[in-house]
Amino acid sequence: MRLKRILLPMAVALIMAAPAQAHSTRIETAKAKYYKANGVVHWIGNHARVTQYHPNPRIKRKWQRAVRYWLEVRTNAYRVLHPKPKVVYGHWAGWSCITNGAYAGAPHEGNGYNGSYTGRLGMTTPWAGHYPSTGDWVTASASEVYSVAEQEAATHGWSYTWMKGQWPNTFPPCAKFFRHW
Repeated sequence: MRLKRILLPMAVALIMAAPAQAHSTRIETAKAKYYKANGVVHWIGNHARVTQYHPNPRIKRKWQRAVRYWLEVRTNAYRVLHPKPKVVYGHWAGWSCITNGAYAGAPHEGNGYNGSYTGRLGMTTPWAGHYPSTGDWVTASASEVYSVAEQEAATHGWSYTWMKGQWPNTFPPCAKFFRHW
């Protein structure tokens, strides 16, 4: 009986700690891969004359394959370390309200200031440090635009003042969809 009292809490603690350890191990592994791959790519670049631009075609191809491999390793590790923001549909109606109120009848034409504000929510590129995957907010999907806006609004604590500063004409009538204040 005494052994059960000791072993049961230890087993529960180990089971609960396993997912956290797996996540931190994954992040640490990705960091190690990223830095190693980055170092290898830089080394090959710094020694390009004897690697990528070698006169012997076989050696040249070998180093070019190595660069492609290490760039792929670095890119995959970067994606693990910097995942795309998840799409949150909780405020979809609010973002749609801002979009439709911002540009009545033509939500993708910008707001008239030399076209610098474009896309569904009238964003500049970059907007708050975010770049659209398509290169332009006009062609970005609604999910991408709204998830970036959702992430930034959450970063600013869903501040009414911040939201009104971003969309002064269209946010106040749409504020009822957010209700965080």
